[in-house]
Amino acid sequence: MRSDQDRLRNEVEQELRRLCRISLREGDRLPSVRQLAQRHGISATTTNAILRDLEQEGILHSMRGRGTFVGGANGLSEPYALVSNGLPLAPGLREGFEERISEVGGTVMTLCPDALDAAFAVDARIQIAGIFDVTGDQLSNSRTPSPWRGSRVALSFQTRDDVDTLAIGYANGADNLTRFLSRIGHQRIAFVQLVPEEIGLSESAQGCFQGFQDGCRSLGSRVVPQVIAIPKRLVQLDVTTCAGQRELGRIATREMLMLGLPDAIIGLTDEVAFGLIEGLTACRIAPEYWPAIAGFGDSDVASQIGLTTMRWEYDELGRNAADRLINRSRSTPTTPASHRLIPPRLIRRLSSQASWAVTAAGVLDRVLGAYSTETLAVIRPASREAASAPTKVG
Repeated sequence: MRSDQDRLRNEVEQELRRLCRISLREGDRLPSVRQLAQRHGISATTTNAILRDLEQEGILHSMRGRGTFVGGANGLSEPYALVSNGLPLAPGLREGFEERISEVGGTVMTLCPDALDAAFAVDARIQIAGIFDVTGDQLSNSRTPSPWRGSRVALSFQTRDDVDTLAIGYANGADNLTRFLSRIGHQRIAFVQLVPEEIGLSESAQGCFQGFQDGCRSLGSRVVPQVIAIPKRLVQLDVTTCAGQRELGRIATREMLMLGLPDAIIGLTDEVAFGLIEGLTACRIAPEYWPAIAGFGDSDVASQIGLTTMRWEYDELGRNAADRLINRSRSTPTTPASHRLIPPRLIRRLSSQASWAVTAAGVLDRVLGAYSTETLAVIRPASREAASAPTKVG
């Protein structure tokens, strides 16, 4: 009986050894101990003993709480570097990156650009399987550390032959949002923007404005576009902050009322859109005359007030970056660089509908806090043109 058990154990061990060397690739996760035991008709104790033997041979490596993976401990379990310029990462980006790397048994280390070479100087044993740059340009400026292997992935709209690039499709998102607003019946569509000549706009701001223009051009006479361009000198707060963006929205409201209320207006961010709501409320425009309002980002405030918005899929961006690094570590160095835009997702909520503020008055009252439902309904102009009269700008 003992010899039969030993023979079965040896057969299972040889089968797993062949599987790891022929059928699976480095970094692939093996089934759980329980699944392997059931599949081969052996006990969990015997299965664990086999896996330990294969790990000692360097065929497998295990990670506590993650599982057992093909390859030695110096394989994909080595860290992938996530190079950041120290600014907060977009929500979900790091989580998506770490989640995908952990699926193949890897780990993630975060470095600022200046510390990239220093990390290797401190511990020459570190071998990074890939470098993912969230600054968009650090990979172009820094030398490649000698222990580095694998790929480099950058978040950037500017492509290079030797670096894989990924970026959020900001222009694509704004184009789709503009088309959506037109499709549901809005003709006069406005876009809130800072005067580009007076401020260095971010890639997201440039992309969103470009997408709005592209969407309007493609729709032709079906839309009447309007750009509410706010000079930077009118915005006293830092427009990179939520408070500054809301101030931008409030100022844009006054400009919008001077020009005449559109059917729909797109804020540069969800916070700008919320500032538009604050501005309309402060100017005491009745909710039934409010335009449809949309933003970008799908922030917490968007879900609170029922704001239609475009969600930037940063978690998918992180997973895609990890996938590129993993695939590069398994491909030949001559594989051409790839470039991909991650499309945003339209989140349709109440605010894109006509007369939406009437339905949402109670919710807006609770969110705004400072204004009651009665205050929202003070002024009832006979037309949209009347709503834009300068005397009603408070």
